[in-house]
Amino acid sequence: MRPGHGAGGPRLPPQRPGRLPRAPGRGGPGRQTAGPRAGEDQGGRPGPGTRPAAHRLHPRPGRGAGPDPPGAGHRGHARRSGETAAALAARRRKTETALQRAHEAIARLRREKAQVSVATVARRADVSRTFLYDNSEARTAVATAMAEADERRTRMLTDQDDEREATWRERALSAEDALKTAQAEILGQRTRIGELLGQVHDLEAEWTEEAIQQITTENTILKRRVRQLTTDNRTLDERLKAARSNLRFQDRRVADLEARVTNPGSAT
Repeated sequence: MRPGHGAGGPRLPPQRPGRLPRAPGRGGPGRQTAGPRAGEDQGGRPGPGTRPAAHRLHPRPGRGAGPDPPGAGHRGHARRSGETAAALAARRRKTETALQRAHEAIARLRREKAQVSVATVARRADVSRTFLYDNSEARTAVATAMAEADERRTRMLTDQDDEREATWRERALSAEDALKTAQAEILGQRTRIGELLGQVHDLEAEWTEEAIQQITTENTILKRRVRQLTTDNRTLDERLKAARSNLRFQDRRVADLEARVTNPGSAT
């Protein structure tokens, strides 16, 4: 006789191995439980050499454990809603903190007048670039700061160009004035040089070759005369020195003779 068939009872559909039997009364009135499985005897006990299944000893919740208590679904839904709200609040706080750090980093870069970029803000604020690109407020703040930095850099370059242009304009005007002054001085020097050249030409025209030769000869004679007079002067100077020396000697001699004449006894 096959399992699940009684002596005169109704035939039951075959059960797949490993499936739990339905609890009595769960399937409605008039439904019968399945017969013994493979490895079990007619009483549902494990046969020799088999081990009881763990899920038979510990059925899963919701299957074979009876109906759920009243209000269990509402409490589970409320718990999941609370967890979701807490996660959203934590994520919101984290986002707000990251936004605050990003704004502080942007303000610090503005004070330092440094270049603003996504990489610089992310490094200063300790946030990811993805956050700066994904978050609309952070993206707008970074874009505004970059635009302001570009505008400030453009204004600064324009001011520097204006200052350079003004400086070069002043230098050009000064150089032009100096050039005019130099040209006037050059013109005056050229005029003076022309006048002097004319005087030299006039002097050369007045003196003939014979006169120049005569003057040169006379100059040579005069130079020789000057040398001769210098020699004579030196000789006379030496003679004057000798005469003075003789005069001093004679003065001493005369004084000695006068002393002898005045005191004749002292001489003997």
